[in-house]
Amino acid sequence: MIIKFRGINESSVSTITPATEADLNSLIRLWTDISHREFAAYIGQANIDFFINSGELAAETAQLLQNTFICKRENRLAGFVVRIDDLIELLIVSPTFQNKRVGKQLYNFAIHKIRQNHLHVKVECFAKNIRVLPTLQHLGFQETGRYFDDTGFETVQFIRH
Repeated sequence: MIIKFRGINESSVSTITPATEADLNSLIRLWTDISHREFAAYIGQANIDFFINSGELAAETAQLLQNTFICKRENRLAGFVVRIDDLIELLIVSPTFQNKRVGKQLYNFAIHKIRQNHLHVKVECFAKNIRVLPTLQHLGFQETGRYFDDTGFETVQFIRH
């Protein structure tokens, strides 16, 4: 299955396809890069370093591969989304393609896939991830609660009906 989306202009077309084993290293590199660039600001560099250097990031990427969809633009990995049942587990956009509608395309794709089998779409994010919180609200998600995960970080739960 290949889904195509138009970008900001007619020449920028995104394709979203299921991830394969051949994509694994690219997914790991992108998740590692984003973890250092963005997640460290609210999770902490030491936590990020441990997650990456312990092999947890690579192991989790491999474990989630069957639920991962990649977005390519200009024949490059622009981002990816992981969906499990009714939950958008993870969404990452390459810095090169941020603010170019890739994230919105991935969210809309995941919402569409989830809605095929579920009434609601759920997503969670860290409370300190101030870049994503307004985006989720803009996409129609409503906050349903907060909790502290097993590592002590406050997580916000959202749902979209």
